[in-house]
Amino acid sequence: MKKELGETPLSYLSPHKNPSASTQNFKDGLAIYKKGGYEKAVREFLKAARQGHDKAVYNLGCMFARGIGVRQDYNISAKLFRMAARQGHTGAVYNLGCMFARGIGVPQDYIRSAKLFHVAAEQGHTGAQYNLGIMYARGKGVPRDLIQALMWLNLVVGLGHEKAKKAQELIAKRMTSTQIAEANTLVEKRFNEHNK
Repeated sequence: MKKELGETPLSYLSPHKNPSASTQNFKDGLAIYKKGGYEKAVREFLKAARQGHDKAVYNLGCMFARGIGVRQDYNISAKLFRMAARQGHTGAVYNLGCMFARGIGVPQDYIRSAKLFHVAAEQGHTGAQYNLGIMYARGKGVPRDLIQALMWLNLVVGLGHEKAKKAQELIAKRMTSTQIAEANTLVEKRFNEHNK
């Protein structure tokens, strides 16, 4: 089963959602996965994915990335994450950003990574917000901008993200009080826009 799934072309997966036909397969796959029946879970997720279930496509991407129930294949994982990202799955957008940042399953491309992290960050993904903050601090994939870096990190620090707290402190030491105030103003503006 593992070899067969690893060689399966992805073109048969439907880009169109059919929630009623796919939700039960997805739920079955999730229940089976939680019990450790990974190969059978893959089959259920495939059934749901064929009907366009974005979470099933995302879960298959994760399983191929980790080699759970299938042969590990980063190329297939990246393709699945792309499909789920096109359907609006934020976690898939984030994972694809991580793959481009590291060059896993796709060519390393910091610009594409930053763009993907930005999309996921705008949708509230804390990992993407943290990574985008670090990218702005280092100037990887985006112009170096400590104000943007601090703004993104401040958003995640408020949620208890420890790595963001350490990065925030290091970055703030390199900034003027005016720059810090500007970053804080951006955080307030974002907070107010998202909580209308």
